[in-house]
Amino acid sequence: MIDENGVTYRNMKRIHSVKGKPFSYVDLRLGRAIYDQAPDRFSSEIVVSVLKEIGIAVASARQRVTISYADIEIAQALDVMVNSPVFRIFREFFDGGGRLIYSAILTYPGDMLEFEIEFEVDSTG
Repeated sequence: MIDENGVTYRNMKRIHSVKGKPFSYVDLRLGRAIYDQAPDRFSSEIVVSVLKEIGIAVASARQRVTISYADIEIAQALDVMVNSPVFRIFREFFDGGGRLIYSAILTYPGDMLEFEIEFEVDSTG
């Protein structure tokens, strides 16, 4: 895949499991020039960890979480029922020039969703 800036990407799909139980389905794309720095590692390890370990600078990032349902592909990948609740994380990393270097859609079973949010309380009344 080539974007409007002429950047070529490597597309990958993964299922992450713990003790044989799938917990995450990942559909991602990574800049080809970055992928080519460690293709064996990017093909077998968690991409974000490899990016950090090989020193890829991320200047900015954004993430969005949505609640959805499992279609047939997601249900099979996560071993859940079709139409089961899932949550999706849309994640993008950009370099210093604002070019996309990594984007991913990570899908998890709905029963794994947990938010922990710290906030300040106005104690003035």
